[in-house]
Amino acid sequence: MYLCSIARALISKITSSAIPSTYALEIQVFMASPCKARDSETATLGAPSTGNVLNHPHGTDIVDPIHGTITVHPLLSAFINTPQFQRLRFIRMLGPAYFTFPTGNHNRFEHCIGVSYLAMQLVETIRRNQPELAVTEADCLAVGLAGLCHDLGHGPLSHTFERFLREACPDKKPWDHEAFSISIMEDIVESRNLMPLLRSYHLDEIDLIFVKELIHGQRLVGRPKEKAFLYEIVSNKRNGIDVDRIDYIYRDAFNVPVVACTPTRFSEVIDTARAICVDDDWQICYAARFAHVIWELFDTRRELHRRLYQNQANGLGERMTLDILLAADKHLTFVGPDGVSFRLTESLKSLPHFMMLNDGIISQIRDSFQPEMKTARDLLNRLFTNERYKFICRTDLVKSLGGIELAKLKVDLTRMVKSSLQKSPHREMRVDDVVLIHQKFDYGMGEKNPMERISFYDRSNLSAAVKMSTEDFDVSSPQYWLEESVSLYYKHDDVTIIDELRCAMCRWAEERKLRILLNPDNLKPLRSARNEKGDHDAILPDAELTKAVKKDLFSIYNMEEPADAKIKGEFDVLARLDEFEANKVKPK
Repeated sequence: MYLCSIARALISKITSSAIPSTYALEIQVFMASPCKARDSETATLGAPSTGNVLNHPHGTDIVDPIHGTITVHPLLSAFINTPQFQRLRFIRMLGPAYFTFPTGNHNRFEHCIGVSYLAMQLVETIRRNQPELAVTEADCLAVGLAGLCHDLGHGPLSHTFERFLREACPDKKPWDHEAFSISIMEDIVESRNLMPLLRSYHLDEIDLIFVKELIHGQRLVGRPKEKAFLYEIVSNKRNGIDVDRIDYIYRDAFNVPVVACTPTRFSEVIDTARAICVDDDWQICYAARFAHVIWELFDTRRELHRRLYQNQANGLGERMTLDILLAADKHLTFVGPDGVSFRLTESLKSLPHFMMLNDGIISQIRDSFQPEMKTARDLLNRLFTNERYKFICRTDLVKSLGGIELAKLKVDLTRMVKSSLQKSPHREMRVDDVVLIHQKFDYGMGEKNPMERISFYDRSNLSAAVKMSTEDFDVSSPQYWLEESVSLYYKHDDVTIIDELRCAMCRWAEERKLRILLNPDNLKPLRSARNEKGDHDAILPDAELTKAVKKDLFSIYNMEEPADAKIKGEFDVLARLDEFEANKVKPK
């Protein structure tokens, strides 16, 4: 029997450290109980049902802007109609990006429903096209439930809350929102007594373990090796093509249209999905004729990071939001259902406390009147009124910054500026006033080509997997699969310190042969003051510029006072150059 084989496999697995602690104990309890065959259609592994879980006659219809009308299975509706799941309505997908992109106000609630729908659609496609794999309704519902619950553990402001915890509690183990998702799902099952309902749809304790494994993207005991492909649907550790990524890419691009993409194109790709055994490992493969659509998904993801997620304005907005939370944490308190007060960083100690948190914490900070909250309120007002930290410069995108340590770079830049400001003792500068934002742009797999990890099939042989490269479908591979950049900001308006920081950053970059950009959108490169031959003219965009402008510009780079007292830095020089280029008039 299937469950007995699982129990035997668990004997060697149970002591392994690879089993997540969130459900290792439950596995032990499951082993201790006698193995019982499943009733009805699932008594024998792989006994398929003729029903389609996507069109249940008692399902609930939800109109989704990405996927159209979704019929939600009654079992999933029982999870959706709980306070734990409804909390996701008040957690925005893009966190503080809403302050930069006003249309980015969609939430985790709709995303989770979309992921669940795509997950079940993908399972039903394989189930329909390959009945020999014996995919059951229990498989489909378990995968759909994993997609529905995979983001239950997100805190307020989504991923920004995770970054806040890393900075506020650097000595503690990094927080895992997936583990909290599993804990909340267990709380829903227990508090709503959903186990009888689960059993009525032929899902038992081992299926719940399977759901938890799906959320982690790691196969242990939930399903046999022949169904390993099911673990690539919600969280695909092999190549990143999973329904979670598909939904958030299309949903984010729809709500913040900085990148053009059409969700219906990938629906066609899902309709071609097949499970194929590749090197004794069952994987999800797609029709070779849709390889270019999959590549477009990776390319769209990178563009979203460049234009949306890590956009200069958005990245700075998130940095300010982190500073707001850090300033507020010591003084902002909440009262849990047990009457106990707690802070943001203490919310993880109790699930009921954590469940109270959502994006409303921003309103609580705004409406607070305690004198201790003034720093956080003032920062929030700056964010609301677009009085953000001052952009100074950034490095051009390169393949690698050599494992840059931002904390050390901040100290080095501050030391160089303080050394230059010795003549101005009245000016004070703190390391914490310097802001560095590290940006990374890749195609989903770091320095690796994600297309190399995807298997395809040709219509002439549906059971043989093949590999494809970008050249196979007329697309040029990028020069680098991963590019990095670092941007420099200052929290105040002191022009002198800003210019000194810019010069210090230029010297740091020149030592590493990096280009410095003065424009946050990568439009104006600021090259070194000398080319390889030592020619100063290499930096100047037009030969007709007067010697006075040249001299002023070189004085700035050489840390000397410019002849023109009105010129304070490169921005002033570039402003004169821009005016000259626009009017085509030689500067006086």
